[in-house]
Amino acid sequence: MVVFTLTVFVGSFLLFQIQPLIARYILPWYGGGAAIWTTCMLSFQMLLLGGYCYAHGLAKFVGGPRQPFVHVAMLLAALALIPISPDPAWSPVDSRNAALRITGLLGATIGLPYLVLAASSPLLQHWAGSVSGMSPYRLFAASNAGALVGLLTYPFLLEPLWSLATQAGVWSGGFVLYALLCAACAARVRRTPRALRPPPAIAAAVGPPQARDRLLWVLLSACGVLVLLSTTSQMTTDLAVVPLLWVLPLSLYLATFVICFDHERWYSRRVWTPVYVLSLATVVCLFWRNSAEAPLGFVTQTTIYAGVVFACCMVCHGELALGKPDAHQLTSFYLMVAVGGALGGLLATLVAPLLFVGTWEFPIALIGTRVLLGVSTRWRAGGARRGSLRPLFLTAGLGAAVIYLSDGLGDRRGDLIEATRNFYGALRVYDQDVGTPESVVSRSLYHGAIVHGSQFVRSDLRAQPTTYYGLMSGVGVAIAKYPRRPDDEARGGDPGARGARIGVVGLGAGTIAAHGTPDDIFRFYEIDPDVIRIANEHFFFLSESRSTTETVIGDARTSLERELAESGSQQFDILAIDAFSGDAIPIHLLTLEAVELYWRHLRPDGALVTHISNLHLDLQPVLRGVARVLGKQAVLITNDDDDVQGTFDADWVLMTDNRQLLDAVEPYITPWSARSSRERLWTDDYSTLLGLFR
Repeated sequence: MVVFTLTVFVGSFLLFQIQPLIARYILPWYGGGAAIWTTCMLSFQMLLLGGYCYAHGLAKFVGGPRQPFVHVAMLLAALALIPISPDPAWSPVDSRNAALRITGLLGATIGLPYLVLAASSPLLQHWAGSVSGMSPYRLFAASNAGALVGLLTYPFLLEPLWSLATQAGVWSGGFVLYALLCAACAARVRRTPRALRPPPAIAAAVGPPQARDRLLWVLLSACGVLVLLSTTSQMTTDLAVVPLLWVLPLSLYLATFVICFDHERWYSRRVWTPVYVLSLATVVCLFWRNSAEAPLGFVTQTTIYAGVVFACCMVCHGELALGKPDAHQLTSFYLMVAVGGALGGLLATLVAPLLFVGTWEFPIALIGTRVLLGVSTRWRAGGARRGSLRPLFLTAGLGAAVIYLSDGLGDRRGDLIEATRNFYGALRVYDQDVGTPESVVSRSLYHGAIVHGSQFVRSDLRAQPTTYYGLMSGVGVAIAKYPRRPDDEARGGDPGARGARIGVVGLGAGTIAAHGTPDDIFRFYEIDPDVIRIANEHFFFLSESRSTTETVIGDARTSLERELAESGSQQFDILAIDAFSGDAIPIHLLTLEAVELYWRHLRPDGALVTHISNLHLDLQPVLRGVARVLGKQAVLITNDDDDVQGTFDADWVLMTDNRQLLDAVEPYITPWSARSSRERLWTDDYSTLLGLFR
């Protein structure tokens, strides 16, 4: 069993290391948002289902002596596709049909190697049972242990040590090792005389599974994946889109498989039902604090989300382990688990954004866990009523509270004007009486729980820049103080032109356009088409701006790279970076390579201003690290909130070599925080949140 155990471990290790690796490759191509990981997970679940179908078909319909030959042939075909790395030609031209494009990209790039690895666990467990006569379910625990090690070593070992290209090469070498180990297992199966192959060990003296058993396997597996993906989406939208926050919930998900399938004694309903209810109560507390605009800290939020993933998955996978069939039904059981996983991925990634304007799949998954626990308990008890209904009522009450708080139903944001949702997130527009000395209505755009722009509705106040973009904000000061020159050839050689050419990454409500003069040109880069539509339909910053405004749809970095290649530098005087997904800034927009690209689009005396206001992260060290490497001057400009003006506290970093501009903004400069002296440099190959938590 040693060679089988090692092969299963290595296969699962590689299977789950390729997930964050390949997602990191394509993250910048699609805007760096939370939905990229959930879409990748859907693709992985579909490929996993394909691998389990292949393993089940091989075990059921292909004779034992021929199975090793077929699988070795599949391995050789997969080896022809390595090393794995996505072709840059897959980079999207625009932001439409992102989910479909990601799925196609992953299928073409890693489809066959991933499918072969996915088949490793069920197929080798089937072979091990035929060779040794032992129950193969312990190999399932070894498989999940390998997956867990593969996940945990990625953010803490592979990512810090090597570039993405090196990581892909190392992974490809590991796949060659796996193929050799698998060939050794196939040879062992071929060498075992047919007459000596004992029948598979019987795990339990029960009859063949009924249709309702198979249905329960599918539903429990689907619920576990739905909990995993919806919780990951909540975390990354509110906090940051980084491998660390992908890996944590997925590791806990796998850990519950390891625990539950190692031995039945590790899962007890008497223990895990109260733990589940307690985790649900902490989620209620989290959402209540967020709705009251008093969010908990990064570590506390992460702990709550991790706790609910672990508790719900222990229930789902514990019930799966209690209902597992005899070993001769092994591949059928894993096939149903894979079908459930793919179903959960479809619900989280494709169905939920179509059905819900908010992230309702998260509370539905939490409540569904309790419903399935009740169904499983009753079916296994033969339909008899067991226990008190009090825990069920308590769960129903907590679930209703989560639903009420999770999607803005219980908040005090104002009158809902529009709610919509797409691949890039959930957007809501509210009108609210802000209670100034006279009644004034403010219209706000929310992405998740974060305001992405507000505007006074009254016509005489519409031109007033608000929220993070007030007159005293970093971007407001930079635009107002930037020295205009009459002899600027970049403006067509018109000696009378005194405007500035300003690029903005991230549109929001279009507030920055309120700072323009009639001679200024604003060019906005926005990936979400719904944000562009809402800014034009519900806000007036763009339509009533005194400046000329342009909008480019697509990921800003991809668009800027394409423009540089096709038409050269945009020659911006000022480039403002203000792209957020919820409260999470896309990491790929703050790396050294990204800032180098920005400077290729800026004039030599231009200015780069970056919005770094954040509830959870202090990004000053990141910007100071980039400025030092590039040899630029960087200063911090902060402003206090002002309810009358409708402005918020905001932190902006101004980076420039323009001495005249630096002298002009000196009265507005704020000293760097003590933390910023410990500089952090983010690159496309590696970025870490460690040391940046507030």
